[in-house]
Formats: sequence, structure tokens, C-alpha cells
Amino acid sequence: MSNLITSSDDNIDFQSHRPGRLRVAVEPLLRTQGYKDFSRIRPEIMEMAKTMASRAEDLAAPYVIYRQLDIVSCEPGRLVLGSGNEFEGEDFDRTLTDCQIAVPFVLTLGDGLDSEVISLIQADEILNALFLEIAGWICIEQATRSFAKHLQADAGKTNCRLSRRLGPGYKGWDLMQQKPFFELFAGADVPVRLMESCIMLPKKSRSGLYGFLPTSKPRFRAEVKH
Repeated sequence: MSNLITSSDDNIDFQSHRPGRLRVAVEPLLRTQGYKDFSRIRPEIMEMAKTMASRAEDLAAPYVIYRQLDIVSCEPGRLVLGSGNEFEGEDFDRTLTDCQIAVPFVLTLGDGLDSEVISLIQADEILNALFLEIAGWICIEQATRSFAKHLQADAGKTNCRLSRRLGPGYKGWDLMQQKPFFELFAGADVPVRLMESCIMLPKKSRSGLYGFLPTSKPRFRAEVKH
């Protein structure tokens, strides 16, 4: 489901997307902890994993706020958007050169998972807390895929597909660029706080950017060496 959000600035259109209920399979949850032979897992460990997977599904409240902006300039190390915001990063030109539209977004699962993990740690239920923490990041990945699928439907209307996902803190885009990135959402009710360290709260949150790439163009341009 997608909605248009009213901004304090009538010239800015923010949109939102709410993924459906997320599902956490127990198998990948256990594999991340090194369990390979499930037949040898103690019943109490298996029950903990199942319980925390279900708990994560109940606590996750996925929500995405995003914008669609023209790309004014995309050069090696520099990206300029139609909003006037500029960013520095290594992969912009290789990923977004053929894109005309950029879609910056902020995704969160809400603070329910973070609060529950803290409560479990305080209760000395460390393994449960660990399983729930991992289940939360599995939910982040699922919510991101749901959002990408939603965006792809929009991109397809103009014979485009999504570029690779970029984001502050990944692939040569400095984490400190979170600050100007969040300026893209000034005036919107963003349910995520940015700390001075550029860490997001709730912790189960993700920021990033996709481009709308014409289907006739390659998804990633190889680096040209001179």
C-alpha cells in the first residue's frame, strides 16, 4: 500500500509504503548462529528460535517513507538531485549514470523490536535476545525486498527497472552523509531519529536510494581504468 504524505511545504511530495506482515523462517535464523544439522539441535534451542521468530513477526511494524527526485547530475564521486541536495560517493556514476530518477528512502520496523531485545538482555535471556536481534535484521531484508517490488511496479510503467541499492555507509558512500541525506525528508514526519554519530534509531532501520534505470541499459557499469 502506498500513500502520498502532506508536507509542510506544498511543493514537496513524500510517499509512504507499508509492507505486509513479515515472515521469519526458523532455518536461516539458526544458520546464522552456525547450526547446520538441524536434527542435532537441542529441542529447547529449537523452541527458542521458533518463539523469537514468531515474536519478531508480531513486533515488526515496517514503514517506508520515500521521494522520487530528478537526477540533475551524476559524475564520478558526485550526485546532484532535483531538490538541490548534493552527495559524495564512489559508486554513483557506475550505478546511476543512465538513471533520470532517484528514489531516496528511509525504512524502519519501529521501536518494538529494539525495546524487546533490551528487556530480554536485562532479564539475562541472552540467547533469546540474540535470536530476536537476528530475526529483526531478517525482517529488515524482507521489508526492503517488499519496498523494492513496490518500486519496480512504478519503474515498469516507464520501461525502467531498479538500479542496485545504494546507501550512506555502504559501497564508498560515507556514513556521515546520513546528515544531508536526512535533509531530503525535512518537513516530513519521519519515524526515525538520526544520532550525532549518524546511527539511526530505532536501530532496525535502513536508509538508501534506488535509481529508475531504463531496461535497455546495464544495471552496473564496469569501472573504466585509464
